[in-house]
Amino acid sequence: MIWPLVVWRFKRRTILRIAIAFAALGLLLRLALISLHVNYDYIAQNLFTRADTLLIGAACACIMRDDKARRALGHARKWLWAAPLVAFAVIKASQAFGNRLFVERSFGYTVIALAFACLLLCLVLTAGERTLIQRFFCSRLMRAAVDTAIQHTSGIYSFDISCS
Repeated sequence: MIWPLVVWRFKRRTILRIAIAFAALGLLLRLALISLHVNYDYIAQNLFTRADTLLIGAACACIMRDDKARRALGHARKWLWAAPLVAFAVIKASQAFGNRLFVERSFGYTVIALAFACLLLCLVLTAGERTLIQRFFCSRLMRAAVDTAIQHTSGIYSFDISCS
């Protein structure tokens, strides 16, 4: 219940700084615990070691509500869609040099969260424009995929509730 208090108490720019700082701290904590050979189940279930992905989402929300931050993205907003491709390449390349699980568990989650945050920002910031990425995500194929995913997810939740 700390985050709602932070959002209530501070201005958007401060919240953005807090989100970025604590996301970095979460990543550093995760790396430190991994280097100390702490059981990974503990690391994966610990809020402080996994909060970086949530805080990256909070940073996106702050960016979307700040005109100056949105303008700062400028031309880059049309190319943010490529971030997941770059993240995939970085993770694959780093896995070639080491343990796949180490890469995934150490910085992989953060890289993936940053990549999809960039994709989300790209889609929101270019809404209404006729960019290639907008045409793809607004296509009938993607709408059908989303509808199917929602139907299957709803079914899973219904199943989960009925089994409780």
